[in-house]
Amino acid sequence: LIPQLRQIFFVTNSSDYEKNMHAIEITPPEGDDAADRLATLVQLAKANGFVAIVRGDAALAGESGADGVLLALGKEDDIPSAREILGEDAIVGASCGLFEDMAEAALAHGVDFVSFCFPDGALPPESTVKWWTTVSDLPALVEGEVTNDNCLDYIRAGAMLLDCGGYIFGHKEGAMQGTVNMLYAIDLALDSA
Repeated sequence: LIPQLRQIFFVTNSSDYEKNMHAIEITPPEGDDAADRLATLVQLAKANGFVAIVRGDAALAGESGADGVLLALGKEDDIPSAREILGEDAIVGASCGLFEDMAEAALAHGVDFVSFCFPDGALPPESTVKWWTTVSDLPALVEGEVTNDNCLDYIRAGAMLLDCGGYIFGHKEGAMQGTVNMLYAIDLALDSA
């Protein structure tokens, strides 16, 4: 994982993008040394100009020094306690599935971004992202099988965050080429949006 991350960081930081404009979401590893491994990944991401978000666990996010947390589906009520654990400047997101009422509840609780996805990982409809842009100017994360071929539609719909890890890490020519392809596709999408 670390060599792949270094390739991603190298490509991204060699581009025209500003540092701290990209985020990496880290699912906490399992095992006895999980906290140490998580902290290593968080510090590596931050040292390379990426915002580090831990999925699902505000306490682990705080212990690891992460910039924020993405709370699990149905946990929008935990936003205030996540802020208490991580501090007011932390980035707190909420997974909302495709439920507009959850997204609205998260907004009422002071979330910084929301995530939309199907439970099985399939991409959400673009209309859900468009709806969010009428409700809030906070970022929407599109989770699922985002690729360089379908990111245009979500960027046009108003998504500001894309879950492209599956595409990048699974690219047949490696994470470096996957990152190059994704950054190029995003640039094209932004130019045409």
